[in-house]
Amino acid sequence: MAAWNQSFLEHLTLVAEIEDIIVGFADMDHQGHLDRLYVHKDYQRKGIATALVKSLEKRSTNDNIEFFETYASITARPFFEKLGYTVQYENTVVRGNISLINFKMTKKRPIKLR
Repeated sequence: MAAWNQSFLEHLTLVAEIEDIIVGFADMDHQGHLDRLYVHKDYQRKGIATALVKSLEKRSTNDNIEFFETYASITARPFFEKLGYTVQYENTVVRGNISLINFKMTKKRPIKLR
């Protein structure tokens, strides 16, 4: 838990609230890696995840970032594809004795005009 807290403090972290209830969160490191994205099941399909991701992308301040990236689960893949992310490769992660498939996905960062 301490490692999670530390990474939230080091990353750009956003929390979504509705009527003082935390309904979701997301974070991105300073290299454009979207690390965690979560929306409570009772608040899904309301645009919260989209708003969190777009806000993180917009608030990214490192001008050296060429691509945003994430490792998306099988179920999250279509969501990220709708946001313009494309699959770079399939990845397998082993947690305990369970193999999980995810996908490294990237999105070209728009050029910021000054």
